[in-house]
Amino acid sequence: MKTAVTIIGLILNIAGASLAGWALRQDYRKHARKPLLPWAAAREWFLVKVLRQTRSVAIHGGTARGTFAFLGSATGIVTPAADAPMDSQIAYLRDQVMTLHSMIGEQRREISAETGKVHKAVREARQDAQDAVTSVEEMARDIATGTVKIQLFGLLLIGMGSIIAALPVVLGCE
Repeated sequence: MKTAVTIIGLILNIAGASLAGWALRQDYRKHARKPLLPWAAAREWFLVKVLRQTRSVAIHGGTARGTFAFLGSATGIVTPAADAPMDSQIAYLRDQVMTLHSMIGEQRREISAETGKVHKAVREARQDAQDAVTSVEEMARDIATGTVKIQLFGLLLIGMGSIIAALPVVLGCE
């Protein structure tokens, strides 16, 4: 009986250690950039450096945004002579003030439109940054909890195996 219980404890220890090792290997393969074991690194070096075989895939992507704005206007100035009648000089000044008001109004509209574009670009950039942060958080959560259940089950099997292996000695069963 003692031998059977010891063998069962040994099997549970081996199974638990195997599961924990497998979970560790899965996590490492998923997130590491180099092989876990030295002979795997040597094999990779031989394939890449000697046989010139690469096993990596390069994905290149990019985004570009640009805005160009060209504005221009031409204005000619015709001023009344200094000895022109007062009515024509006042009419000239009124025209100039009206022109200034219309130019200021036009510039306000243009500035408002450009400000709206900038605000929209800032909102989009904030959303892109928030999406990137969310993606990184999800990846970190996956790294932290990816194979925890398997590792815990492996540790449970190791614990059960240790307890079962120690029972004959503790209980004094021979």
